[in-house]
Amino acid sequence: MPRSSTGKWVARAGSTGGGRTYRGQVPANWYAVLVLIVILGLGSVVFARYEYQNPSSTANTVAPTKGTQWFTAMVFDLCGTQSTLASNEVSPTTQSFISTGNGVVVVSPKTTADAGNNAVLGKLLSSYKGLSVTSTEIRLPSTALASSTPTTTPPTTAPSSPTSTTSPSSTTSTTAASSTTSSTSSTGSKERSSKTKSKTSSKKTSSTKAASKVKTSTKVFRNGGTCPAGTKDAGKKGVVKAAYWPSAFASKAKPVIVKGDPNSIKFLDYQLITVGFVPQGTSLPKPSGTVVTALLTASTGGSTTPTTGPTGSTTPPTTGPTGSTTPTTAGSTSTTTSSSK
Repeated sequence: MPRSSTGKWVARAGSTGGGRTYRGQVPANWYAVLVLIVILGLGSVVFARYEYQNPSSTANTVAPTKGTQWFTAMVFDLCGTQSTLASNEVSPTTQSFISTGNGVVVVSPKTTADAGNNAVLGKLLSSYKGLSVTSTEIRLPSTALASSTPTTTPPTTAPSSPTSTTSPSSTTSTTAASSTTSSTSSTGSKERSSKTKSKTSSKKTSSTKAASKVKTSTKVFRNGGTCPAGTKDAGKKGVVKAAYWPSAFASKAKPVIVKGDPNSIKFLDYQLITVGFVPQGTSLPKPSGTVVTALLTASTGGSTTPTTGPTGSTTPPTTGPTGSTTPTTAGSTSTTTSSSK
């Protein structure tokens, strides 16, 4: 049977392709495409790494930008008890995320690496040693938590002390005997003062040693774990949850439930954040009214740190009765002896 024209063409092409001339040629096009693919791949990796390490292109356009100051509130709700982060303020001029200790967080990016979409909750939490939050576990060292209910101690009035008075006869010249007595009293006073300083120094040293021995306790809340005794939900099994409310002014707004890592929560101005460990099916509450009030106070330029009367504070001098020109000092006593001739 004679071959068709197609068959002859195929046979002719096959004999040509299998010749020595074709087999000796280098497939330059194939190698060129392969090299191009490798170059594009390496270029994309280098560009992605640069953008990750230098996010200035997005940080300068997405709020909060560098130099912006926002205020937000963040609390932990652990088995029905709310707690706030302790103050982490070290250097306000370099810190981008500062907890004031009463639930208020000052968001003020100092670098482009902390601005824009990089302004997240994880940046704040990472400033606390030993503290970690994931979608399944919360580790809270005791040093990372402040008092759950910050209180303000009103200043106390120091009890009045007797004032130094000078009798009219004290203006007269003193005798040699009285001067000797004064010198002896002065010497004894210096000795007592030296002993007192020595005791105070030893007490400070011992208290410093005792403080260095204090160990930090860490509470761990893991999915499926049981709430500890003494809490509102004691004995109930809980899970880690996180939610936030975009604005403290939207009283009827529904919370945004965070699915996944709570560290990825992006800060917003006047935002309310709650990270907690609660029984399954329990909704996380908003931060308490005390925290919200502190947030609003901070945003209007008020004080963001609860004030507590320090132990051993110095009481300002009190003014004596009308006509007296001698100020009195709290806790001091003075005795004067009038000499009569």
